[in-house]
Amino acid sequence: MQKIYLFTVLLFAITLTQAQNKVRLAKKIITSSLGTNVVDYTYEPNSYGRIVHVTETQNGKLTAEHYSFTFNYKGLLTSYATKSGIKTWGNSTTIEYDSINRITRFLVTTNNNTRTIKHTTYQYNADTVTITNQLIGRRKTNYIFNADSNIVYKIDTPSTRFLKPNFYSQYDNNINPQLLLGGFVYDDIPISKQNSLVYTVANKYTINNKMEYNQVLVNNHTQGGAKIPTQYKNGLLLKATETCTDADAKYLFSTLKTTTYQYINL
Repeated sequence: MQKIYLFTVLLFAITLTQAQNKVRLAKKIITSSLGTNVVDYTYEPNSYGRIVHVTETQNGKLTAEHYSFTFNYKGLLTSYATKSGIKTWGNSTTIEYDSINRITRFLVTTNNNTRTIKHTTYQYNADTVTITNQLIGRRKTNYIFNADSNIVYKIDTPSTRFLKPNFYSQYDNNINPQLLLGGFVYDDIPISKQNSLVYTVANKYTINNKMEYNQVLVNNHTQGGAKIPTQYKNGLLLKATETCTDADAKYLFSTLKTTTYQYINL
């Protein structure tokens, strides 16, 4: 049986980042036809490097803040608060896990717990993660992972001719920046270990990701030494540019969005 992981689990992220000199994603900038969205992340300045604050802005205006993060004795994120920068609302998120640290439930309520905003549950079976949104007609989404812990496709159920699978392929060998968040997780978006270069939406549109990385020195040629050239390998992902192709019309849409990433070493 193939073993899979839902890579929004904090324990993995902490272990991984400690092995990578405590690298954290500090800023994400998304530029599209709608403008520019910026997400800033702040962490504990210690050996854990856990998340303490997230700020989201759109076209320079504050849209949301996440704060008051709490963790259990295993270091897993168990709750945080969110407030809007546009409207006078706020909510609280709680997260539950199973015995092997996989997320089992995400619950978002108003700050005074008078109303449930979102209730999401997770089920694990072989290579499949099934996510059920309890407040939208029990709509389920199945995420299928491969042996490298990357998503192969996702499909909503019950399936109709309008709900076709999205396929993901051509993964690179570099870490997904969303793993470097010191514990901050979203409730309905499982992520892959690496970055997908191509994915197909409902068998119609193909999204191509052009990735740009920082260059890490592997070998520095020594003058007069062995004939081994200076060599580099791809390091952290710095920029991803999405373009879209229509499978029927065979033409390239304009760029959908560009995402740039900035990092910090704790």
